[in-house]
Amino acid sequence: MPQECIFCKIIKGEIPSRMIHETEVAIAFLDIHPATRGHTLVVPREHFKDMEKAPRTVINQLLAMITNVVSIIKEKLPCKALNVLINQGSPAGQVIDHFHVHVIPRHENDGLSFPTSATSISDKELDEIHVKLTQ
Repeated sequence: MPQECIFCKIIKGEIPSRMIHETEVAIAFLDIHPATRGHTLVVPREHFKDMEKAPRTVINQLLAMITNVVSIIKEKLPCKALNVLINQGSPAGQVIDHFHVHVIPRHENDGLSFPTSATSISDKELDEIHVKLTQ
């Protein structure tokens, strides 16, 4: 665990948080820089830089917790939809090098958008990528 990891400090209680749910494996707390009201971070207690470093058992338990957090948010902060998002690596927007999952409540016209189709791609390029990924 890196000395300067803010999430590790939150988990140890060195930095206060607004926790909404916890298990033996992870905690869920409100993001202090939310994309929308109720934006929650689900963070494994053990430090893993990214998803690939976390054991499958942790990932499975984290997914169960995320499901619980989604239910809590939908019940307590009625929302039309949610984004469940993992940023892995700084080019993808990961700011804290401690694996975590964003649960972001969504509402009509909330002003938040994610690109869904950033580029066009030919069938040939899709075929080439498909071959690389399946060989």
